[in-house]
Amino acid sequence: MIKPFIITLTGPSACGKGLITEAIIEYSKTLQRNGIDFHPFMFTKDVTRSYRFKEALSILNNEQIDVNSVFTVPECDDLVYRTYGDEYALSTDNLTKALEENKSPIVVINDIRVVEELKKIYKGNVLSLFIFRHIIPDVEQHKKASADRGGVSAQKTLSRYEKAVALYRVFIENIHIFDRVILNVRENDIGLAKLQARGVIDGVFNGKIKLDKAIRRGSKLFIVSGNAASGKDDIIKAAKLYGKQQADILIKSTSRQEEDGDVGEIICKYVPKKNKMETYISEYNLALNKIEERMTFEKYVSQNKNELINRYKQYILNTINSIKISNLNIDIQTLLQQNIEGCISFEQHAQVEYFLAKQAKIRMVMTPLQRFWQDLKKTQNKFKKNGKISKDDYFAILNKWFELNTSASYIPLDEIREKTTEQRILEIQKIEDPKENKSWLINNEGNSYIFYENNELYGEPIKYGFEIGKYVTEWKNGTRNKHLVLTASLPNMFRICREQFGSENVITAFTYSQISQAEHEAHSDIATGNAKSKEYNDIVRYAEHIADFDYALIYAETSLTNLSGNQKDELVDQMFRLFRVYNSEVI
Repeated sequence: MIKPFIITLTGPSACGKGLITEAIIEYSKTLQRNGIDFHPFMFTKDVTRSYRFKEALSILNNEQIDVNSVFTVPECDDLVYRTYGDEYALSTDNLTKALEENKSPIVVINDIRVVEELKKIYKGNVLSLFIFRHIIPDVEQHKKASADRGGVSAQKTLSRYEKAVALYRVFIENIHIFDRVILNVRENDIGLAKLQARGVIDGVFNGKIKLDKAIRRGSKLFIVSGNAASGKDDIIKAAKLYGKQQADILIKSTSRQEEDGDVGEIICKYVPKKNKMETYISEYNLALNKIEERMTFEKYVSQNKNELINRYKQYILNTINSIKISNLNIDIQTLLQQNIEGCISFEQHAQVEYFLAKQAKIRMVMTPLQRFWQDLKKTQNKFKKNGKISKDDYFAILNKWFELNTSASYIPLDEIREKTTEQRILEIQKIEDPKENKSWLINNEGNSYIFYENNELYGEPIKYGFEIGKYVTEWKNGTRNKHLVLTASLPNMFRICREQFGSENVITAFTYSQISQAEHEAHSDIATGNAKSKEYNDIVRYAEHIADFDYALIYAETSLTNLSGNQKDELVDQMFRLFRVYNSEVI
């Protein structure tokens, strides 16, 4: 039997904390009718600001609100924090009294220190939720929201905007503190947020969400799910490039063709044709040789002499502040004769400029793979009608540009699938949710694999598979000393992995980005990209299975063409912070 517990809601202004409070209270009535003893209520805090218009209206209508306006913080309040220039305070005595009366207080708290204090005081009795509405909110949206709320000055509006951005950073830096993240991200669809609120409460009562969870340090299998274009590939690339000492990538095989960006975590049945790549490689080397022939140091100096002289003069001025060269038209010979101490010679300076200019030229030459994907996309675009390619055209392009992968590392999916039909049928019968894609565990020739199907390509499911036997053995023997990262979007697969690796060794995370489905489809460069558009329903899957996801990772990006880089860095930062949380060493 679950004891009454405290629910904390954290998130920026207008993210939907009131909506989630109402949704939880509303859902409790359904639970009570089903015999579950759960009595949540809106907990009132003291605040040293005046009531807002809507709050005053609620008071006049005898409706409860979550704040009590005071001039100074009462002595009885022992948890105090400051936000938007005002002090918010609450009494642990009142919280304790509510719990003793079998009530579950819902407390809005925008201070991570207070959330941590509550988790420490009421150990195993606090559910902490973070709510997202707009990931990196726009100040104009805040102005509108503030106007709707009433009683918020322009200065306070700016303060709220800055606080929202700061809270996003607080979330990143303390991602492990929150038990779940509610993504209130669809305009005019409060049902999605309410579905998540209900799922979180169900998760507490069915035991999937542990209020007394402890961070059990050690190597973990991180399963990363998410929409198309949500940053999963960036996490894989970052883990492979920057996290070599912390994590390995669980490599999958797939029945589809290789795509631009398939680096580091997937081996495809169809790969770029060798003869095409050889042609691109030859052209690339030829282009580099032409740069070497045409861009000699002597030609570079001759063609850019005046500009190089002026840059050299400016370099001396910038390097030696005490040297006064009043006449920038001074000839080069006079300048060289000065032999200024601490400065390199004109020729050395020109050599550096030449080296940088040549490197810039070389970087402008497209690599063989870049040429391949660019030319492939041009070919595909010729055959696209209404953004799609017909089945016949798709396979014609496939045969012209790709060939079968003969690498020994590619798992023969079709062959193994046919040999293990009985196992597959028995495993699929275990799937509880009929809407789930098919995933199953099989054994073949002494090896254990997980196979699954996700999305369709011209009526045929795209198949995936990966070997887990050797990794399971490492965990059982205690010889695994690094994390393992897998991208997979099927909750049924979470069940299989938890059964095989041990529940305590599996961490699940959902990646969400603001890149829209329309934006993704507009820049999809291959037919399978259109199939992947179905992954945008994964936000619904997250809502339906929120208790199965330990964390949510937020990718604050809205465009596939005007990438700023900062949002990608922050997404990767969230993943690496989780690595560090679960590392064996004490934080």
